Amino acid sequence: MLTRQELGLTTEQAETPIHVNGEMWTLLDAARYLHDAHRSDNPDQLVVFILGTELTRLRQEAKTVGDSELIGAADALEKSAREIWAGDT
Repeated sequence: MLTRQELGLTTEQAETPIHVNGEMWTLLDAARYLHDAHRSDNPDQLVVFILGTELTRLRQEAKTVGDSELIGAADALEKSAREIWAGDT
């Protein structure tokens, strides 16, 4: 299992909560899931789509409060989710 450092997340970013399919995840959970999904032959497209949607929401919230580091992290993970969902892995 990859660490937050290996995934390029700060402690604060890694602990940021997001809702995914009725469950509470952290940004670290999302990053790990997307990392594994990139390597999977059959990633769960619904979970990837929900993650992308939640990451978009998180990015918008981070823009509202001016948290540039969180904007960058959410943007990078959202891009990863879009690539998986589009089949560009």
